[in-house]
Amino acid sequence: MNKKRQWKKEWLIIGIILGIFILSQTINEEKISIIGRTVLDTWSTVSLNASISIDNSPPDIIIDSPENRTYVDTGNNLSLNFIVTDSVSDIDTIMYNLNDIENITITGNLTFNASAGSYKLNLLANDSKGFLNNSKSVSFSVASEIVENLDVDENGDVEFTDLSVKETIEKVSGLPTSATVTAVNFNSTKPSSWTEPSSNTVETALKYFEINVSEATSGGSYTINFNLTQSELGSTSASSIRLYTFESDWQELSTSVLDSSSDPASFSATTTHFSQFLIGEKSTPASTTPTGGTISGSTGGAIGGKGRESSFDVDQETLKVSLKKGASLIKPIKIKNTGDGVLEIFIDFSESLKGLFWLPKETLRIKPGEEGIFNFNIITGEGIAPGVYIGEVFLKSEKISKLIRTIIEIESEKPLFDIDLEIPLAYKKIDPGEKLKIQATLINLGGLKDKEVSIEYLIKNSKGESILKEEETIKVREQASFSKEFLIPKDTVLGEYVIAAIVKYKDSIGTASEVFIIGKMSVFGGVNALILIGILVIIGITILFYKKGLKNIEKLQKIRLKKLDEKPEIPKAQLREKLEKELKLLEKSYKAKYITEEAYVKGKKRIKDMLK
Repeated sequence: MNKKRQWKKEWLIIGIILGIFILSQTINEEKISIIGRTVLDTWSTVSLNASISIDNSPPDIIIDSPENRTYVDTGNNLSLNFIVTDSVSDIDTIMYNLNDIENITITGNLTFNASAGSYKLNLLANDSKGFLNNSKSVSFSVASEIVENLDVDENGDVEFTDLSVKETIEKVSGLPTSATVTAVNFNSTKPSSWTEPSSNTVETALKYFEINVSEATSGGSYTINFNLTQSELGSTSASSIRLYTFESDWQELSTSVLDSSSDPASFSATTTHFSQFLIGEKSTPASTTPTGGTISGSTGGAIGGKGRESSFDVDQETLKVSLKKGASLIKPIKIKNTGDGVLEIFIDFSESLKGLFWLPKETLRIKPGEEGIFNFNIITGEGIAPGVYIGEVFLKSEKISKLIRTIIEIESEKPLFDIDLEIPLAYKKIDPGEKLKIQATLINLGGLKDKEVSIEYLIKNSKGESILKEEETIKVREQASFSKEFLIPKDTVLGEYVIAAIVKYKDSIGTASEVFIIGKMSVFGGVNALILIGILVIIGITILFYKKGLKNIEKLQKIRLKKLDEKPEIPKAQLREKLEKELKLLEKSYKAKYITEEAYVKGKKRIKDMLK
């Protein structure tokens, strides 16, 4: 057979295989096997095989929480925990919504807030091939309280079965066997009619519940088994947890830790009657022992001696995040109490950041030497427009306030154009009246050609107050790089500033930001520099004269010693004191190598002889 025809057949088969491979990207086959045969000079057979995996299904979704149940406590932090997998393609986007209202793009597990009511949570995911799974959902409800009624069993026990009750109250023992028990779980929300616990009794109240029994129980002894999740415990030691009951005031009950390492941690307490209960951290009484002083005054008196010092450290001074519109993010801020008293810290935000954060706790109580965590939930849902948000987060105690400089960049869900900023090193610190230079790169993410985009530049201080704003329009192909300068006003206050760039094309928004300093002279410039130079000159002159005095010690000391020797009326004690000072001065001069050893020995002998 003609070799030319043979090779044509082989290439024809290879072409068919490649064609089917390309076609296979759009057909619904899981695997394709192709065998091509051609005849060679030797009449042997050649087989070609192609095995192709095809993605024809959306990602798999498993929702672990929330569960199909009722959760207690309006506004409680609810967890969305899930697993999304795809055996063939990459996961492209994951979204969720409540009651089919608004899809929120997420990147992983998170917590969210839901007021009292019924909900359907939908979780959606699509892969890189565009297959969407929108069939996974779970229904749940949130209530301010959950009630469960149960009859006492023959052993005098009640074990609660409703998950929303059982997560707090596990079991009650020692009850009359003919009684009925009603338990009401309020979780972390104190009923408005209940009395607030005193801080002298309860350091932190964690949960509230009520138990009523249909028969008389006064004077008995009953055991209540209760739980706290590790999240609810936080940095609080399990050994500090107590159960309290209310009579005329909140009374501490004898409480034992059953298992502090499990989740939830389990406890038990003994009570003599049933009414209102709270689970809380036992208050640490302040020391009443004077330390170097006395108790003075009557009403409003104080303990003498050194008082308690209040101080704390924060694990970060700057918070900068970038996320897509509709997404949410949790950023933990760790605080350590470095003082010697219990610290209560609350949070405030500058006006420019309000609406961007949701906090599960508004205050944090931390014991000396311990750490606490604020979980900052950054939300970008309804009412939050894409852009760059600049401001300050304040952490405040009674005496101390610290701030975290904050930058939050929010882009469109799928921006068509993005921007990158860079400030050259020489412009990281500038003075008022000088120019700020930036290097910007516009990136075409949508593949659009020769489009004009609008860029808005903002320069703001750390409080979010604007000092400069400019806009321009640029035509972009695939990418555009350029430099730009901004003249900083001469009256600008010194401090840390942020330049932000927002690139807009129709509904698409991309963002970027960089930090720089206005006031490059800092403590070494301007008036401060003159003050510093003046101080250095004074110090230099002082050192010069001091050294000169040391160098002349031999000559001057002879004169002073002669005068002392000529005044026999000087008391011996006063003379000895003066001579010892002269000896010390002599030794200092010798050690500084301003006098010779010979001069030192002579001078020392002269003083020693006078001391006899």
